Amino acid sequence: MADPIGTSSAVLALAIFAFDAAASLIQTLDNFGNFLDAIATLKKELRDLQQALVFLRETISKNEEGFLFLKPYLSTCLTECGRFQVLVNKYTEHSTPSKTSKRDFMKFKFKENKIVELRDLLSRHKTTILLAIAGVNLYGSRYFISTKC
Repeated sequence: MADPIGTSSAVLALAIFAFDAAASLIQTLDNFGNFLDAIATLKKELRDLQQALVFLRETISKNEEGFLFLKPYLSTCLTECGRFQVLVNKYTEHSTPSKTSKRDFMKFKFKENKIVELRDLLSRHKTTILLAIAGVNLYGSRYFISTKC
């Protein structure tokens, strides 16, 4: 059987790494502005994901076992942010932070569906994380109320 302390610590570590991956991707996307609406909405979704991960880190410190099932979701967020970071670097090789090349713009326009897919995936995972936090908090408050009555 897996060590519960090590497993819950792994969830916390994944949350921290996913937060850092989202921050890195936001910074990369900020360098190239909002030349597509899909990029602007992806950056908003990444910021929202970061906020959910902050809530998760705060809540994990109070109740670690309730979040073990989030491990694959956090791992996917981390992996996909890193994968998209590589894609952005590949598709912006002719651009600078001050000017986006037309070639790179067309590459991004052609791959806009990938941006939307990533945004939707992160949105679903963010919702799962927030629902887990709400569930653990509600369960904890129910336990607290039932022991006080």
